[in-house]
Amino acid sequence: MEQNPGHLRRGLTVCLAFGAVLGALFGLALMATSVTGKSVPSSILMGGCGFILLAISVPVFISAIRSHTSVTPKSGSSPLSGLTAENYTLGMASTGLGDLAHKVHRNLQDYGWYITGQKALAYLVRAIYFRQTYRIYRINLEATKPPEDLNQHNFTFKILTTQNVDMIAQIETIAEWLRGQLKKALADGQLCLVALDGSEVAGFNLINFDHATLVLVNLKKKLRRGFAWSEHIAVKKGFRKTGLGSQLRIRIFQELKKRGIRRLYGGTLRSNTASLNLARSVGFKEIGDIHYRKFFSFEKWSYKRVHK
Repeated sequence: MEQNPGHLRRGLTVCLAFGAVLGALFGLALMATSVTGKSVPSSILMGGCGFILLAISVPVFISAIRSHTSVTPKSGSSPLSGLTAENYTLGMASTGLGDLAHKVHRNLQDYGWYITGQKALAYLVRAIYFRQTYRIYRINLEATKPPEDLNQHNFTFKILTTQNVDMIAQIETIAEWLRGQLKKALADGQLCLVALDGSEVAGFNLINFDHATLVLVNLKKKLRRGFAWSEHIAVKKGFRKTGLGSQLRIRIFQELKKRGIRRLYGGTLRSNTASLNLARSVGFKEIGDIHYRKFFSFEKWSYKRVHK
């Protein structure tokens, strides 16, 4: 398995920083012992913990090197039959301080302090150990037909372009993982269908024709010709339960058919029942689960087909 020099340097930097902190703590403990002239049990304990943690950091560093490389499952092991079996690579799922603050602010608006606090605690725990299951679904577009009464709420639908700066800014507020990336994605050929209520973005569906980005399980996968991946679909809070999600899906089906796309894939967490119910209601078929586990820097993916 070929190692990525960038990930190697990153892992080495983390290991050295970790060792430097432990060394500083141990030095302070020895200094405290020297100044007092007495045996200080707490300093001895601190030094011992330092050596133990330093010993733990070595296998963690090795696992980081092993995990931050391209992942190629055995042939036929992936349930994603419409995506090529090679070119599995890690996605860019790291969160900066600015993105983290934006996410906290958005959760406070949507869920309040109690749920936000629970999510913040889970975020801290996941830095050490994290696992979740991501469900994949697909639909054959040739069999899809638009309903007669599609737009009951008088939304305006538009294909987004790089010139729609205000709409791009609104979308990046709705989906924080797209911040600073949407304009480039559009320039690279991705398709974004936007639903507008006046000048306000009520919802959108972003489509990728080149690769699937599975942010929640830190994975990317190359698409075959004639297939597409639903990168993100979202409806703003004030416009939920209006049928807008179904309208976005059905309209994107028709647009993709015009462009010669035969099959559309998408996915969500298996625990996201609202998103799965929407997918089922417009004709998607669930085909597989990706089981993702992370312990410190060690990451593992496994795949299981589902029959629904």
